Amino acid sequence: MGGVIGSLKGFIRKILDFFWPPDPSDAPYNEAKAAYAQYHTSRQILDLDISLKNFQLALDLRRKNNHENLAATLINYAVALWAHYEQCGRPRDELERVIELYEEARNLWANVMPRPSSYRVLFANLAQAYLDSYRLTKSAKEFEQILVLNKELSEDTTLPENLRNSALLEMGIARWTRCGLEKTTDQLDDGILNLKTVLTYANDNNDTAIRAKCLVNLGSAHQIRHREVGKQSSDDSDLLAAMQYNQEALEELAADDTLRGSCLYNLAILLGERYGVNREVADLQEAEGLALEAQELVPSGELRDNIAKLLEAIKQRQLRKDSW
Repeated sequence: MGGVIGSLKGFIRKILDFFWPPDPSDAPYNEAKAAYAQYHTSRQILDLDISLKNFQLALDLRRKNNHENLAATLINYAVALWAHYEQCGRPRDELERVIELYEEARNLWANVMPRPSSYRVLFANLAQAYLDSYRLTKSAKEFEQILVLNKELSEDTTLPENLRNSALLEMGIARWTRCGLEKTTDQLDDGILNLKTVLTYANDNNDTAIRAKCLVNLGSAHQIRHREVGKQSSDDSDLLAAMQYNQEALEELAADDTLRGSCLYNLAILLGERYGVNREVADLQEAEGLALEAQELVPSGELRDNIAKLLEAIKQRQLRKDSW
């Protein structure tokens, strides 16, 4: 009986395949998604490589006939490529490719209303990619795109409130990042206002994850304003505010949170700057302790290099007892 049923199913499948042949892009697309899912378990670059290879095969096929899921294919391919980019030293060509994939999907959905549900992922991820690129290029056009994408998300009342505030938070981060890179205060107050607005939301809704991220970034924003304005006027209000926000962030962040290393490093820098003003040896000693703690949390990358440079600077200042 089982053999008869099996034969019947096979016959029906052949009939269906004859009249409705399977999409040739489905096989590589499904393999790409499976390999990416496997990567999350294995953390092996080989799985990512397999995923990317199959995403490219599926994309080539789906572009030919303007496949109905072409935009989703582009987005999922970009997500996998971003993971590869982060794991492999953040190569510039991969970052550019990520932006190209997201922009192609963005153009496909430009006139689609109501917006597909995945547009939020597209806009948020594209804005993050542009921010990474802006840190390298300082391109005004890329900075503008970061604001445009996050502004649209922050003002979309169909999205949950936490997602709208996350986009507003990213606008604040982009604004203080620009000020730090270009040594300006243009839009810095706007960025601080963005961050404080989101902090109020986080406090009111007990959203500890957003609150901690807000505190860290408010510390960075005030640190920049201190450098650009406070030092010239001998006004230490921004220095003190930056220290307070970082100290509050440390109380919020879990011991293994990736932001903790950055927060410790920033606070060590701030203590060093205060030492340059009041020459209190305790500040320099505390800065060294925080930098050493940060070093333990950051295994590699630019931040670890910066921590090493800070520790060397502290050592030299301890020897010379000069200003920061």
